Amino acid sequence: FVVTPPTDTICSDATLNHNLNNDVNLTGVTFSWVAAENPNITGETTTTSTVSNITDTLTNISGTVQTVTYTITPTSADGCQGDSYTYVVTINPEPIVITPPTDTICSGTTLNHNLNNDVNLTGTSFSWSAVENSNVTGETTTTSTSTSITDTLTNASGTIQTVTYTITPTS
Repeated sequence: FVVTPPTDTICSDATLNHNLNNDVNLTGVTFSWVAAENPNITGETTTTSTVSNITDTLTNISGTVQTVTYTITPTSADGCQGDSYTYVVTINPEPIVITPPTDTICSGTTLNHNLNNDVNLTGTSFSWSAVENSNVTGETTTTSTSTSITDTLTNASGTIQTVTYTITPTS
């Protein structure tokens, strides 16, 4: 039945689109399949399914590379059951913000915020920018890719002001 046991590598939060009919060398085959539960992954189908397309959305919550193994049993159109085979999916981690950061500084002070301290995954890259506040000068309102925010913020209003940064981490 099976020509080559399939494998895939995806990023966390990606949706599989694996057509089981492409795994076998016969037409008219039906399938039953189930994923082995991985406590570091959410979204895997851990109850038996009989659809011929695996479309699980897998989320890696661990901060390290994880795998999910699907065990698949094909049955031919004439009712002959083939040998079970596995489909192994590797799920790369996504950076997860441990605690959303906040800082309080005095006007005219330079931030020294290292974004690497905000996520659970080493090697993360970032893109970020600040939302413009008309009462503050010095905020970076164009996209930056540095790993530290070092804006010197000056409050020109005489009242407490807030600058919000939107930060996107990428593994």
